[in-house]
Amino acid sequence: MDKYIILKKPLSSASSMKRNVAEAGSERPSLVIERLQRHEAAELSRDPGILAISRPMKIKLIRPLISAAEPEHAGDAWGVAAVNAHLSPYTGSGVRVAVLDTGIDRTHPAFDGIALQEQDFTGEGDGDWDGHGTHCAGTIFGRDVDGRRIGIARGVKQAFIAKVIGKHNANSDILFQGMHWALAQRANIISMSLGFDFRRKSIKAGQPISPHPKHSMCSAETYGCSIR
Repeated sequence: MDKYIILKKPLSSASSMKRNVAEAGSERPSLVIERLQRHEAAELSRDPGILAISRPMKIKLIRPLISAAEPEHAGDAWGVAAVNAHLSPYTGSGVRVAVLDTGIDRTHPAFDGIALQEQDFTGEGDGDWDGHGTHCAGTIFGRDVDGRRIGIARGVKQAFIAKVIGKHNANSDILFQGMHWALAQRANIISMSLGFDFRRKSIKAGQPISPHPKHSMCSAETYGCSIR
């Protein structure tokens, strides 16, 4: 038997039909993880009450290439000006943000005054084992550190941190559980800086792969340069 992620349609009822649009919009599909035989999964996929069914996939971090470190007394993080955040009248005040990543170092000064709610889905406990989640959170809503601006939306006062990438445990079923948790917290924005290794999965499945020789991903700075 294999593990499957099953996304079911939301249950409709007579009472739900009487709700207004805003309330009805809060109804969400339900997510369950079950172990099934292959023929059972195939049969379930034909059920009209099932939106999707899939086996879990490994997920991994999107890591930038190493670049030269910025001077110790550099100005604001380059991304702030790149998206014109320094010119925007909007601060993110009132916006509820969820970050699905490796966790967060809640003791970092960039998060002073922010209400952080952590939820671990990996079984490895709260905290950030890698630093990637801390960087992403800092880029989104981090406060200034030593006079340097690193966050885009410094007005965010509440954030939900789902640890979905563990040191030894990272699969799409964990990710989807984190997404549903974030929706249940009524997050307005869900950030996920991660990727699926489709190439390796395709190779294992015997599908032909023709990688472009110049296929690569670069970043202007490593995540360690923005927040330390």
